[in-house]
Amino acid sequence: MYFGIVGKPETILAPIDTEQVYIIARAFAEYLKPKKVLVGRDTRLSANKFFEKFTEGLGDAGVDVFDLGITTTSMVYFASGRYDYDAAVNITASHTPREINGFKMVRKDADIIGSGSGIEELRNIALAGNFTSVGPKGSIKKVDIVDDYVESVCRFINPAKIAKFKLVLDSSSGPMFKPLEKILPRLNSDVIKLNFEPNGDFPAHDPNPLIPENREEAREAVLKEKADLGVMWDGDGDRIMFIDEKGDLVPGDFITVLFAKYFLKRNPGVAVVYNTPSSWAVKNWVTKLGGRAIMQRTGHAFIKQKNREVDAFFAGELSGHYYYKHTYYAENDLIPFLTILDIMTEEKKPLSALLSEIGEYYPSGEINFEVSDREKTIGSIKEVYKNMPNAYFLDGVSVEFPDWHFNVRPSLNDPLVRLNVETTKKEDLEKRISEVSKVIGGKLVP
Repeated sequence: MYFGIVGKPETILAPIDTEQVYIIARAFAEYLKPKKVLVGRDTRLSANKFFEKFTEGLGDAGVDVFDLGITTTSMVYFASGRYDYDAAVNITASHTPREINGFKMVRKDADIIGSGSGIEELRNIALAGNFTSVGPKGSIKKVDIVDDYVESVCRFINPAKIAKFKLVLDSSSGPMFKPLEKILPRLNSDVIKLNFEPNGDFPAHDPNPLIPENREEAREAVLKEKADLGVMWDGDGDRIMFIDEKGDLVPGDFITVLFAKYFLKRNPGVAVVYNTPSSWAVKNWVTKLGGRAIMQRTGHAFIKQKNREVDAFFAGELSGHYYYKHTYYAENDLIPFLTILDIMTEEKKPLSALLSEIGEYYPSGEINFEVSDREKTIGSIKEVYKNMPNAYFLDGVSVEFPDWHFNVRPSLNDPLVRLNVETTKKEDLEKRISEVSKVIGGKLVP
């Protein structure tokens, strides 16, 4: 557990202990000067200790705390906009391994406190340690929002109109069991539940559905049960991945294409934000359907900033994060699930058939390289491609050619650079991957 700015290793000071959690809470209160703050947490073993120290810090700053208990990050975002609170925090490390923990912080209306939008100022206040003396200590009160949250989702997409499916759902031992248990009775579906028991040890698998070994249980269940769909959520629920009826993972950007077709039919001309490594299919389909396709760099803080700037109706990232204007431009953990079911209901087709209609796009998936210096590696790659007519540097290095493109970017969390390549001819993919990999150097990480 470390204190620093995600993606900037030079800012990392030391592992976070519970006393530092207290300092971060005091800095949070000093920075925002809130009177009422919502605080939730995921299922990690350290979550309760973090909660105790964080709320102690808020209380000593005179802030009243409203305890959401175990909750998904999407529920925290919803509550920050739906109710009269000044700010909200979820204690979570999202999809990362069990040993790590951290915070997702927002102002009212899910306005993110992130890189370039407040986290640097908050960090500096914490380091200075000069906190204002206050009067009475703040209180703590428990609140339950899950019913309101599910009702808000059902007003967006009515589950009663969705056809009957057989579903495999994996909550990854995280907090997704809470909203799922409320919404599943409204669906006319047969459900195989995996890892619905909250457990901070994540005994079945780490809470990152992007890693193939973590998907194996769900994949096998889809095939064994002849299910129509498999769905997995990460450790705080804001990353959602889909497995089709053949047991294949569906890339997040192809899901964004399906959502674009669905939402643009109902909301012509709206803006759709997507991230730099995404398939050309996103831009091409959004444009074809009369929408405004807007690219942004990877990372939830950056996507949310762009969503507000362009008033995006929705946004999708390759990593399985989906954002909606309806949910204060932030991620939602249930709407993507219901949307896919509604699309399958309307089209009367399995997911694999819907994907086959997208067109000839052959993505590599994310390929990771371990390097000694991420920024130096990206700088060297820029030197190679800087004079290419269709090179741009919004997020690492991206270059477009007539029949293929690639993006190389530094990982926000790990000593890695990440490569995504896409071709319009299947037989060209390996050659293009090899071509860019030689420029990157570094050690290929499985």
